[in-house]
Amino acid sequence: MTDALNMTGNVAQLGVSPLVERLLTRYESELRSIIQFRLPFSEPEHVLLLVLEESLRDPHAVLAEAGAKALQETEILCLRESEICQLFYSNPHAPETFATPYWIREAGEVLWGRDLRNKVPPGHPPRLLANHLDFVRFGRNRLILSYLTEKRYGGLLASLQRERALLMATALLEREIWRVYPATVACQFGEAYPDSQLKENIAEAGELHARIAAAGLDFEKPLAYRSVWLFETFLRRLESLAA
Repeated sequence: MTDALNMTGNVAQLGVSPLVERLLTRYESELRSIIQFRLPFSEPEHVLLLVLEESLRDPHAVLAEAGAKALQETEILCLRESEICQLFYSNPHAPETFATPYWIREAGEVLWGRDLRNKVPPGHPPRLLANHLDFVRFGRNRLILSYLTEKRYGGLLASLQRERALLMATALLEREIWRVYPATVACQFGEAYPDSQLKENIAEAGELHARIAAAGLDFEKPLAYRSVWLFETFLRRLESLAA
């Protein structure tokens, strides 16, 4: 436990000491590295990458050892060292994770064990933005219709705002800009993609959030339809830039 004891102070400052200590107590011989990193668009935001020995047969047992409460506060990613290359491939169902390789390689912190950050593949798959746009187009109608049918106009706008932010973050990855946060993504996107139509679209969509929150039910509906139109226009314009 020498490495764990040497890292105790640092881990405690990060707020994950009990979790890391519990994992080391049970799996120290099977763990090669514990790396903490951030995914600002995820919930929870902080992630632990556990790099496991090749001989460990059941990585899911490590998650069970972490405990339910810990998993609510910290996302845990378990991989064997030979599987680290899989981080290169994006999961279209989780666009908030697209920047994972950058956050690990460039800003991850080794809490225990070997520094394996350089094993993480640099960059991202080709056509990442085009694939993200395809995925959004495929599923957006069902999402929008369900919100409109249930008259959950505020929820619809929040969902479209999040999807818009994730698309902007993916577009920024195409420009190798990965250190992006929800509060800064619109500004960073505007600087990287100085397109007047997109700028006006994003500004109006942002204003709708406050208007819907303050509107009565009779006024929420037309504002919600306007937000859908703005999102569709945003998709088409971004698609033209991604082509």
